[in-house]
Amino acid sequence: MADERRPDRGSAVPRPAGVGGPPGPSARQAGVREVLLVAGGVVITVLAAAAATAVLPADLRSLVTDTPLAIGVLVVVTVAVLVRVARGGGA
Repeated sequence: MADERRPDRGSAVPRPAGVGGPPGPSARQAGVREVLLVAGGVVITVLAAAAATAVLPADLRSLVTDTPLAIGVLVVVTVAVLVRVARGGGA
């Protein structure tokens, strides 16, 4: 049997406020200032890592540049940041 509800009628059960509607702006939405601060921090971190790698002895430098050590560190830090964000932590 076909569905007897009309498409122009709402649900018989009222929805709580804020449920089912289009998403609104979040109170914790990042602004331009925050994005630029994070981008600047990333650039400074990468430059510091490059400088630290340049002053390492040859054996340690080859360990960093010839192995996936840097990728592993990036993956661990990225996961830690994502877990912190998902749990609602942060500044």
